[in-house]
Amino acid sequence: MREEKVRNAQEIVKRFRKILEEKVKDTSIIVVLLGAGGRSLKKRRKIRAKLEEEGVIVIIPENDFPAEGAPSVAEEDIDLVYVDVESWGSATEFAQFHEKKTTAHKLRVLTRREYHPLYRN
Repeated sequence: MREEKVRNAQEIVKRFRKILEEKVKDTSIIVVLLGAGGRSLKKRRKIRAKLEEEGVIVIIPENDFPAEGAPSVAEEDIDLVYVDVESWGSATEFAQFHEKKTTAHKLRVLTRREYHPLYRN
């Protein structure tokens, strides 16, 4: 059952890429934005809008995949995975992806400006 959901998610990502590449006639980067719901989801939607203006393909699983299961982002079609760590659930999600060799190098953390070592103040 899980394997079928993963295959379905892979197909969705491939279709996303193909459709958008045909629209722009170019290869694009695919980014997944993960995190908690509520305020984090609103923030990720704003980030999505900005990134899409720059031609980045952005996937927010809550918006783009069926509710019965989110895909594994370990697939080769995903270029970067950003996690907004603002809850225990998203912290656990980060830890799970960090442990996988296939996703660890794609993983990035979103943080508030005041906590960022270069951009605070």
